[in-house]
Amino acid sequence: MRHSQTPLTPREQAAFERLRGVVDEMNAGCQREAANTAVAETGFEADEAVQLVDRLLSKGYLYAVQDDVRIT
Repeated sequence: MRHSQTPLTPREQAAFERLRGVVDEMNAGCQREAANTAVAETGFEADEAVQLVDRLLSKGYLYAVQDDVRIT
C-alpha cells in the first residue's frame, strides 16, 4: 500500500474509491465542491463528505491544486 503509515478507515476507503472513479473519468482533478458532492452521493451526509475529503487530503491520498482535488 502506498500510504501504509496512514491507513484508511472503511469510510475513508469508500470515499477514496468513489473519488478515484470520478477523477479517472475526468482524466484530471475535480473541483473540491464536486469531490464533496461525489462522496455525498455514495450515501454520506454532506458534512461527513466534506470531512472525508479533508481527511484524505491530510493523509496524503489526495492533493489540492488551487480548487482542484487530485489523486496522488
